[in-house]
Formats: sequence, structure tokens, C-alpha cells
Amino acid sequence: MTGMYFKSSEHRRVNIANDNSLNGILSFIYYIKRDRNLVVDDGHIKYCDMKGLQKLYTKFLFHYNFIYPYRTIVIGEGFTDPRHLRIAYKVIYNAHNTSIKFTYLGNTKRFSHFTGMKGGTGLINKFLSEYQLIDKSIAISKFPCIILLDGDKAGNDVIKMAEKLFDKTIKK
Repeated sequence: MTGMYFKSSEHRRVNIANDNSLNGILSFIYYIKRDRNLVVDDGHIKYCDMKGLQKLYTKFLFHYNFIYPYRTIVIGEGFTDPRHLRIAYKVIYNAHNTSIKFTYLGNTKRFSHFTGMKGGTGLINKFLSEYQLIDKSIAISKFPCIILLDGDKAGNDVIKMAEKLFDKTIKK
């Protein structure tokens, strides 16, 4: 069936103005090009070295997942952090959480694959440095993206790097 780019209750090409449909369209084009070897599918390429569709799709996924999400995002260092945060939320508030997404960088599979980011403080450093290259907007998101770090030396190093990179926006 042509013209159907994503699953929804409506399958019309005129209704492609939402994030999910754009994600479906870009994903469809990307995987066709990848299967025909027209796109380099290397999970460790830097954003500044990407070209064409891969750069566009990575930028879209970055904005889709981190800059303009549909709910608040809390990113932990490793893959167990979101589990612990979800359980704590459920115990404290005695409710299923729908307003906050607890995740880690490896959970964003396609974005993580493109950028080589899987988790840990070293990759949060990489995420922050790539952030400056990918996002140049001055608009403020309706929902924040919060990064939680451990209180160890590696976590303190990430904070120092963030203070250096974002000295105009970090309030002390």
C-alpha cells in the first residue's frame, strides 16, 4: 500500500504534520537507502562527519527524543537507573507514570546507533558535546530533559564539562 508511512487510525498523506508520521517517513527512506548501500550505517560516526539523510535523520531524532519531547524526560547514566526510578515513582506516588519518561541513552535505539551512544558518564559527555553541534535553537521546550548523574568523580567531571560548554545557560 503506497502512501502509508506509519500506523495510526488515519492513513492519509495530508496528515503528515505530526512527529510520528515524520519519523515514519524518515525511517522508511533511511532503511531503503541503507539496504541499497546508499547510506553508511556506522554506529560510531560523529555528527559533524555525517552527510545527507543520515545527518537529517539524526538531527530529527535528537529533537524528537530530547529537545521537543511530548513529556518530561529523565536520563540516567546506565540501563538500570530508569528501572529504579520507575519503581520509586510507583512506590512514592502509588500510580502508573505517564507524565515522565525514565530512560538512558541506549534506550533511544536508532539515535544511539547513529551516534554510538549507549550509556555511562563518558557517553553523557559525548552527548553534551554533540548537543551543541546538533541543536542551535534558542526555543525553550515545554517539557525538560533532565540528566541524572552519580555523585562520584565521573559524575562531577560531566558537570564540569557541562559548565564549560554551557556557561551562558547554567545557573550556579
